[in-house]
Amino acid sequence: MLVVAAVLAGMVWSRLAYWQVVQHGRLAMQAQAQYREFVQLPALRGAIFDRNLKQLVVNTTVYSAFVSPDQVAAGDRDRVATGLSSVLGVDKAKVMTTLASNTKFAYIQRRFAKTKADQLRPLKLPGVGSDSYRGSLMLAQHLLAQGHRRLAYLGFSKSRWDRERKRGITECLEPHGLSLANAELRFCGCRGFVLHRCRGCARCSRRVWAGP
Repeated sequence: MLVVAAVLAGMVWSRLAYWQVVQHGRLAMQAQAQYREFVQLPALRGAIFDRNLKQLVVNTTVYSAFVSPDQVAAGDRDRVATGLSSVLGVDKAKVMTTLASNTKFAYIQRRFAKTKADQLRPLKLPGVGSDSYRGSLMLAQHLLAQGHRRLAYLGFSKSRWDRERKRGITECLEPHGLSLANAELRFCGCRGFVLHRCRGCARCSRRVWAGP
């Protein structure tokens, strides 16, 4: 019995040494990645004029089409693939393959003009979005389907994209008698929140959940 106990104790201690010493660096990096992530924000190019003050270069908003395959029923896949193919010119067979993957998220096409986004929006394809409004609405629908009823929103009050995201979530919650009015926290002033998730905003999130 003592031999068996000694062997088992040796196995346990060897595994502890492996995870705490040998794998310490990798695990520390994974732990840091859970609350800290850098996101590169592309700078806006300034307007360029000629000597007669005629504008030569302008900034144009572009859109990206994305899909949540797990939110598209099997019976709707052909209609969704056909709509995306006709508006964006993407390969219908590839879209069908993406829809059949049943994953949570996939890009269909990135950086296309507003005219295509305006053509895509009226089709109201299930599981498909091309802007902040549609993306946040789909997110709220997913959370409601999972049984969540108390939702909080952290955003930037001066951003157009922020207003679109909030509108999408709000319009999804209203038919269910839910609202973000008592669970909203605006930009908290945490210096790290703009570029990465950090402990400061984790504290702000806890303040939301502790509220009424």
